[in-house]
Amino acid sequence: MSTVQFDTGVTEFVAKLRTFIRARVPDDATADDLTQETLLKVYRSRCGAYLDHPLHGRIAGRLPRPTPAL
Repeated sequence: MSTVQFDTGVTEFVAKLRTFIRARVPDDATADDLTQETLLKVYRSRCGAYLDHPLHGRIAGRLPRPTPAL
């Protein structure tokens, strides 16, 4: 894999990741923060498996809890 292919792949992945996150959070700034935090954690762990479960927890942790119906 060439550097250009790698860079293209990463750029496409980041765009898809941000789109995925943005659809689940209330604003662009939160989506940007979560995208950056996720990429940093992936880089630090060197393991793509991080993206599955912990990302859901990070998104859920940023959203307000639903109010129970009375």
